[in-house]
Amino acid sequence: MKIKLLIWALILPLSALAQPTQPFASQRPGLTPGGCAWLVPWGMEYAQPKQLLPSEVAAKNARGCLSQFDAYYGSNGCPLKYCNYKDIGE
Repeated sequence: MKIKLLIWALILPLSALAQPTQPFASQRPGLTPGGCAWLVPWGMEYAQPKQLLPSEVAAKNARGCLSQFDAYYGSNGCPLKYCNYKDIGE
């Protein structure tokens, strides 16, 4: 029993590292009212990064990530993915 617990204690942290950066994106079909793909699950619409004007994208992406809730944007102004923790401040 202790060996099983030890194995689980070692495996669980490693499995957390293997999670995709957008775990809920495939669970929420459809588009936002602005026509962007959802990055958040149902009920968390408030956490969806806002859509930018296409003219603002280059400057925003050049500034980098300010937090984990910040996003990288595509040329159409839609958020593509959340920033990784390691990207903050770069």
